[in-house]
Amino acid sequence: MLHEGLEYLLLNAPAITAILGTPATRPDQKTTGIFPGMIPKGSSLPAIVYTYIHNQSLMTLDGPDPYHEARLQFSCYAKKYNDARSLARTLAQILEDFTGMLIEGTVVFNMQAVTDMDAFQEAPFLFSTPIDVLIQYSDVSTTSQGSGWSVPSSGGGSDMLNFAPPEVPSGTINGTNGSDGNALFTISHTPNPSSSLPLFKNGLRMMLWDGTDGDYTLSGNRITYLAPAIPVTGDTHTTGEYRY
Repeated sequence: MLHEGLEYLLLNAPAITAILGTPATRPDQKTTGIFPGMIPKGSSLPAIVYTYIHNQSLMTLDGPDPYHEARLQFSCYAKKYNDARSLARTLAQILEDFTGMLIEGTVVFNMQAVTDMDAFQEAPFLFSTPIDVLIQYSDVSTTSQGSGWSVPSSGGGSDMLNFAPPEVPSGTINGTNGSDGNALFTISHTPNPSSSLPLFKNGLRMMLWDGTDGDYTLSGNRITYLAPAIPVTGDTHTTGEYRY
């Protein structure tokens, strides 16, 4: 679902974890700092709470249209005013910069922060900056049956966009230090475009080589990791759902 993909996106954004921390580094040592609906009792600050304001789609003669427009509110909480504003600004930048497929298969066309405001609560003493984000997306993830699916292309006609489910790339993991061992792995399909492939190692998203920086290259359906990102014994890696 959309909110699951957005939460995963934020939790894997270094700019967000630099502010929120991780379950191992946060004072409560148990939460991520991102919550649906409300902040659980005993959780640390800063924190982000997200709620749906509205979510709408259209009904066509062929059934429900996968195209949706949603408005979500992300409330950024902190003990200091500037910290709440900084967290909100960082969150907005990450969301507005993202287009493409989220980890659970939702295809995001556009995200735009449309309103923000300041708020203060005396008990407990904290500041918050709620931001409303308008999101245009295709809910193709709900049509997945675990073996891939297709949706009509934006150009109409008989062309189809095919989506493959998450998979573990084929190949042997035998590295010892991130710079040795097998670096070549294969997946079932050739991602189209190549940027549609979400690749994760140990839960962190790997970056496609852009000519100057990155963790791996892609040639057809072949993934080649680059040092120092070559998987080592004990590592796990998987793709997200991708277009081909």
